[in-house]
Amino acid sequence: MTKGRIISVVIIALVVIGGAFGISEFLSYRDVSVTLKQPDAAVDIYTSSNQKVTTVSADEMIKLKVGDYYYKPVNEKFATENVTFTIKDTATIEINPSFSPSYLANLLIAQQNDIRAALISNYPSIATSYIVGDDSLSHQGEWYSAKLVQRVSGGNQPDVYRIILKKDAETWNVAVAPQFVIGKAANPIIPSDVIRKVNEPLSNEAYALLYPE
Repeated sequence: MTKGRIISVVIIALVVIGGAFGISEFLSYRDVSVTLKQPDAAVDIYTSSNQKVTTVSADEMIKLKVGDYYYKPVNEKFATENVTFTIKDTATIEINPSFSPSYLANLLIAQQNDIRAALISNYPSIATSYIVGDDSLSHQGEWYSAKLVQRVSGGNQPDVYRIILKKDAETWNVAVAPQFVIGKAANPIIPSDVIRKVNEPLSNEAYALLYPE
């Protein structure tokens, strides 16, 4: 075989191998429809090895290789925890991150009067017989949880009730009535993290509200 023919054969082999690799690489990608449930919830998407793939700031179709990924919100308004997902085939990913703790804290201040009015409207005794402690908002501010601490004289142990409200449109409604412990099995539509938070022990700060200096 002449030198020229050998070179031609090598080139053809490389083209075939390169083509096969290119086809294999192309076939490893899947169409992924990304939907932002909130207009300002732009996210960065990373591989499981922390390599940034792209930024998504609006509903769009992207291509991702089969594998594990996570996304992280860009806007400081949202919580920064990583949300993992796996691509095996064509998929739809809904981006709906929770608000950040600081944003939720400010939102709670703005909603405090409306929430207080809803609590007292449903349970008038709260106004005189209970202190509202450890209250907080969760997710996008639509879930409210708090502990109702019975007002007692010094030295007595107060009863502590847990309560959860849900905001629908612009109205706060009771999602779980006051009780000592809120169970997930009896309240399947309540997010697990909201139930977990409200069932935590009464904080020292909330207990101290009973006996202000």
